Amino acid sequence: KGDIVFDPFGGSGTTAVTAKKLGRHYLSVEKNPRYCIWAQQRLISADEDKTIQGYENGFFTERNSDK
Repeated sequence: KGDIVFDPFGGSGTTAVTAKKLGRHYLSVEKNPRYCIWAQQRLISADEDKTIQGYENGFFTERNSDK
């Protein structure tokens, strides 16, 4: 797990939050200050809520599907 997850268009932080919950190192870049604040709040919340939508028992499940 020495790799870094890099998201050059961080937005609201979805990639960074998921990486954090998976115990990965991450680097996210966002130029819009409002999105940076939202991402920061989500990253703080990730410490309390470790669940990841669509991720269970080490696998990502298909979402938004009729299957």
